[in-house]
Amino acid sequence: EEGRKDASVSLYAVLPETMETQHAKEASSLQSQVRRRASAWKHHDVTFYTDSVRKDLSCSLFHQLPETLETLHAKEVSDLLSEVSKSYKEKFNREKGRSDYSSMKTLPEVEHAMEVAKKQSHVNTSGREELQRYNPAPDRPDIISAANAAKLASDVSPLHVPSWGAHLSVLQVKYKESFDRLLKGQRPRYNPMDCVSFKHTQAAAALASQLEYKKKYEQTKAHYHIAVDTAEQQHHRENAVLHSQVKYKEEYEKSKGRSLMEFGETQSYKVSKEAQKMQSEREYRRDFEEQVKGKALLEVDQTPGFLAARNASSLLSEKEYRRDLETEIMGKGMELSADVLEIQRATRASQVQSQKKYKDEAEQLKGRYRLVSETPEMERVRANQRHISSVRTRT
Repeated sequence: EEGRKDASVSLYAVLPETMETQHAKEASSLQSQVRRRASAWKHHDVTFYTDSVRKDLSCSLFHQLPETLETLHAKEVSDLLSEVSKSYKEKFNREKGRSDYSSMKTLPEVEHAMEVAKKQSHVNTSGREELQRYNPAPDRPDIISAANAAKLASDVSPLHVPSWGAHLSVLQVKYKESFDRLLKGQRPRYNPMDCVSFKHTQAAAALASQLEYKKKYEQTKAHYHIAVDTAEQQHHRENAVLHSQVKYKEEYEKSKGRSLMEFGETQSYKVSKEAQKMQSEREYRRDFEEQVKGKALLEVDQTPGFLAARNASSLLSEKEYRRDLETEIMGKGMELSADVLEIQRATRASQVQSQKKYKDEAEQLKGRYRLVSETPEMERVRANQRHISSVRTRT
């Protein structure tokens, strides 16, 4: 009936009856019949399949075999298995879409988070309670007595005077007056020297300072000695200084002459020369920082030993330069010409310039000496140097 009502109100009932509308109406009715027949055949197939299965089960192997103990046992086992599988399927269908977590009151993660929050809150509250209980004031007798007196004075008030104890209020007032007169506004008299902990810390600091002083003394003891140097030791020391200076100047002269003879004034040569100059200045400053700076308590260039070493080094350098000139230049059969004179003048000018640069650097470094703090070690070193210089001048 509903289909007929829909058909009466449908588009085909409203449109005029033509060949196309009649054809469409017949096609729609045929399609509906085909659908109904397909659903009926499907239902018929399902029912036929179930009936055939039931017939097969009724005519199964167990029904065809004779009824023995084994067949009865097999039949019972199959029935039990079918019942068990049926119960499992029912349980599965009943519990489908559910989980263990949904049946729980609280999830494990939620319980863990709640326990952690409780412990954290307990820790915070316990820490605050301990901070509130902490009293920063030391438990000294004068502070305790002053605190008790302040409590007693604060307890005294005219509003809470008992009817049976008028004499008690008078005593409290007297005590408060004596407290205001004697103790109020005064600082507690406390001598830290009488405290045992202060004495202990003072003794520990003294021991630590003595230990540090002895350790520094042991470290610097091997650098200084009071024994007077003999003439042999002085001679060996001066020879070592002269030998080092001679070797340094020989290497410098050799490298300087080789570079002037082999290379020209190219860009790479200029770069390498600047790099070598910067490296030598860096090495010289590092040696000065490690060996000279902080150790020069006297004017080094005014001592007799230094003056003698400087004169000897200058004489030796002149002697070495003359020997090199005679062996390398004059002994090769060169004629004295304007070029040779220009070379000699250039060498003298370079020597003068190098000496001037060396003196300028020495003057600059001389002004950088720092005044060492007056410590017992420095006084002892200064006295030792004075003794050594006096012995040298006497010898």
